[in-house]
Amino acid sequence: MQTPGTFPSFPRYQLPALVWAAVIFVLSSLPSTSFPDVEIFGIDKLVHFCIYMLLAVFAYRALRYQSLWPYASRHALLLTVGAVALYGATDEFHQLFVPGRQADVFDLMADAAGAIAYVAFVWLKREPPSRESAD
Repeated sequence: MQTPGTFPSFPRYQLPALVWAAVIFVLSSLPSTSFPDVEIFGIDKLVHFCIYMLLAVFAYRALRYQSLWPYASRHALLLTVGAVALYGATDEFHQLFVPGRQADVFDLMADAAGAIAYVAFVWLKREPPSRESAD
């Protein structure tokens, strides 16, 4: 049985993050005329929030279960927020060059909020260290 962080874990832990990032890139490369015009207030931000929350799920697993960079594994929660927010920023920049699309700081905020929400969930779900280990 392979332990997390070894190369055979790549398809299980790192590949989903790369595939989802590629899906986001492809979707954001489509001209705005490719999407239906939905007039529900905030639905666009909710979509961004959910898409980037899922990216945070995959990014956290990719960072947490790798052994090449122990620092990244130990600080996976913080690095997940940074990586997902940075990817959101590059995605917004990329949309400046897509016909009919534009960069939107509020989309970026929704992207980062999705990552922060997932990381907060994981952090709150963790068990606190036992008192015996502190002694």
